Amino acid sequence: MIKKIIVFSTITIVSSFIFSCAAYERAKPIKVRKRVDVLRVGVEPRTPPYIFKLDGKIVGIEADFAKKLADKYNKPLQFIEMPWKNLVPALMNGKIDVIMSGMSVTKARQLQVRFTTPYMTNGLMTLMRSQDAQIFTSPEKIYNTSRSIGVVKGTTADIFVRRKCPRALVATFIRTSDAIQALQRQKIKLFIDDGPIIAWAFSQNSTDFSALFVPLTEEFTAWAVRPDNEELLKKLNAAIDEWNRDGTTRSILRKWLPYIK
Repeated sequence: MIKKIIVFSTITIVSSFIFSCAAYERAKPIKVRKRVDVLRVGVEPRTPPYIFKLDGKIVGIEADFAKKLADKYNKPLQFIEMPWKNLVPALMNGKIDVIMSGMSVTKARQLQVRFTTPYMTNGLMTLMRSQDAQIFTSPEKIYNTSRSIGVVKGTTADIFVRRKCPRALVATFIRTSDAIQALQRQKIKLFIDDGPIIAWAFSQNSTDFSALFVPLTEEFTAWAVRPDNEELLKKLNAAIDEWNRDGTTRSILRKWLPYIK
């Protein structure tokens, strides 16, 4: 009888212990992970001096601005790399918060995204081999050429050349570096792109290259956000306004584009 009582008591104690543990597990507060408010910046880091990689790090005009923004609004910064053609779709799908990749404001893009106040005015310019500098001495010579002109697909240069150079053979490239390489190898006669990109390419190889530093267009470089992200747009515009006033914008641009007055 005593044995039965001891066994029964033991079972009761064990059962109580298991029940108590289960109840404790149920009552334990659930840990909810806090969402980190990261500034996700979409870039194609292959277009110096706007945005490119140097020793494995993303650098350039846009990178400097992005770091300043992250510091100003106390947010971790995340660069999300992707091909140029994927930037706007990624923005619209919520995969990135802002495009900072040397994007020019156009009417077509304004139908999809909201642009900030432009931080720079620039224009399309022309890169050529040094031996061709005496041929392409004016914009008119470029408009009327029947030679091959290289452009990066989907850029304002791509649209411009097709409209303004009807006799030219248009060669499209995915990356700026591919177009410059094609120019070096004499596969194309000219390369047209944003002035800062042309100036950078010329500065890297002024022996082989020449450039026509006459703007073929007037364009405005800005950052793009989703149309419904009014809060971020206001913050970005406030930052640009402040930096225009205190000289930060000019300082960043002159760091990468020393010829800017």
